[in-house]
Amino acid sequence: MTRHDWLDAIDITKPNVARVYDYFVGGKDNFAVDRDFADQAMRIAPKAPLAARANREFLRRVIRYLVGSAGITQLIDIGSGLPTAGNVSEVAHSVNPDVRVVHVDNDPVVYTHSKALLTDQRTTDIVLGDIRRPQEILDDPVVGKLIDFGRPVGLVLLAVLHHLADSEEPAAIADVLRSAMPPGSHVAISSFRMPGDELPELRAVTIEGERLLAGRLGSGRWREEAEIAAWFGDWDLVPPGLVPLLEWRPPARAAIERDEIYHSFYGGVARKPALPGVTQSPVPYRTPARPKQGFRPQGRIIMGRMPALPRLSEVRASEIARECYGVTAVAARLASEHDDTFRLALPDGTARFLRACALHPGDAGAGTSFLTAILLHLERTAPGLPVQRVIPALSGAAEVMAAAAAGESAGADARLVRMTTFLSGRLLREVPSSAALRRDIGVTLARLSLALRGFTHPAARRTHHWDLQNASQLWPLLDDLPGLDQGLRGQLAATLDRFETVVRPALAGVPVQVIHSDFHGDNLLAAEDGPAVRGVLDFGDSVIGPVAQDVAVAACYQLGAAVGEGTDLLAPALDVVAGYHATDPLRPADVPLIAEFIAVRLATRIIVSQWNAAREPANSGYLLRRTPQAITQFDAYRALSREDVVGRLRAAAGMEDASCP
Repeated sequence: MTRHDWLDAIDITKPNVARVYDYFVGGKDNFAVDRDFADQAMRIAPKAPLAARANREFLRRVIRYLVGSAGITQLIDIGSGLPTAGNVSEVAHSVNPDVRVVHVDNDPVVYTHSKALLTDQRTTDIVLGDIRRPQEILDDPVVGKLIDFGRPVGLVLLAVLHHLADSEEPAAIADVLRSAMPPGSHVAISSFRMPGDELPELRAVTIEGERLLAGRLGSGRWREEAEIAAWFGDWDLVPPGLVPLLEWRPPARAAIERDEIYHSFYGGVARKPALPGVTQSPVPYRTPARPKQGFRPQGRIIMGRMPALPRLSEVRASEIARECYGVTAVAARLASEHDDTFRLALPDGTARFLRACALHPGDAGAGTSFLTAILLHLERTAPGLPVQRVIPALSGAAEVMAAAAAGESAGADARLVRMTTFLSGRLLREVPSSAALRRDIGVTLARLSLALRGFTHPAARRTHHWDLQNASQLWPLLDDLPGLDQGLRGQLAATLDRFETVVRPALAGVPVQVIHSDFHGDNLLAAEDGPAVRGVLDFGDSVIGPVAQDVAVAACYQLGAAVGEGTDLLAPALDVVAGYHATDPLRPADVPLIAEFIAVRLATRIIVSQWNAAREPANSGYLLRRTPQAITQFDAYRALSREDVVGRLRAAAGMEDASCP
């Protein structure tokens, strides 16, 4: 049949699948016969239009994932339907304008509309073809012109295979299409799914709807979940797998109703494995930003991005010291990521430290009060620990609210201020490293962990971008870095995906406590008279979390050189683990978590620093000062065998089952 014959075959006296779908999603390319059928369908299934819209939203999420996260640059969309808003081309080109898209549909009306609206000959075209003859689609000259089968392809089969009868062998058709795709390709499938026997009423309604579609549209089958899963063949399902459409990577805080649509419309994405001997990174999965189950306490405060407030001036810091603390001093600004921090020089030659904190969104200052409470707790329970001591205000309070400018009331731009003793000394990152110093880092962290064990505070149940146990929060940040090198993006995504599939499940049941969470050379002072830690600074990232997270952060920042002859990336970090274990013995289950958390911390350093720097260009020098080193170490650490890393960590801790490479 020629294309002219196809066009002559348009029949507006019978309802048409594409036009009914168009009507359900709010389009205008439909006829009275289509609308009559749709109304009849809604008498059986009132939420039928919502099912069509759920599929369209699934399409948008899938295409954004394929193009934005998986790096697919060419798509074949079979059963494309009428080009309503949010079609495959529109979504793909909103992410990457150079993506090539071939739409395929057997409906002449769809072909005519798509040819007029979607094609630009360079990136997009339409093929008039039938999925029942898959090889003809693959051999079509338009496909050959736009699609390079030497590179990964995104095969889109949304709401199309369920219109094939069993006798038409949809599984065999899917096999033909998949077999033509090169390694690294993805297939996206959505399909009607027959509700299980546990939902007898819904199953009965579904069977009635199936009869209606078969009688009026001539197609439409609800299949068992196992049948749908078989269409993916031996390809690797991308997490979360084959699930209700509403559960496939939904937007954060999306409300999901477990109604008939939820149980009757499933979808998923799978990736064709690499050839034997070819390394292939896992596919990323962004978990919705919802309260996590398992070991993490519920009801955490989500520490939002700091408000974009002007920096507090040194003059104003001196005024606050005098007004609130009765201290006459000259303030000098210190570098910091978000808060305003100052060294206060007093006339007698001594010094104080002043921190002025903008309130996190939704926190109302509780987080900062938590940090002050930590210092007060340590002063009572561990007076020998080298941490700052809180100096009360004239009112006797441990912290005060202060206006941003003298003479003003404490309004929306007010700061929560805390004054402490000033710990003098050189930052640890500025002194030569040694095995003894690195071991003392571990010892000091262990002493801190022991002192904080059992400490609680209402605001301790919080999280933030640097909280490794909640690394899923980094997906939106990674997506928001369009200029990032694509190779590096893929490696970071693979690390976050490994966190989802390996690390987070392993955290269930792991003991937790308040941890420092940022134990590195910018927050530690070195002693002048020997290889020891003289001061521990900045508890601003403290959270409730596993000890393994704290140890991993400290070890991560002591990794060795990543390049050069004879370098051993991991060896210096082992000293930290040995020092910690000697003071506060680690559990055997902690060691694999430390290995994983080191990788997550390296990824976090790269993602968060670049994301923050893009939004605070004036502070980018400080924010990016360690990023090149982090990237180099990240590449080197990924090259290490995780089994060997765990074995060396166990050996450093002196565990009996230690194995060394």
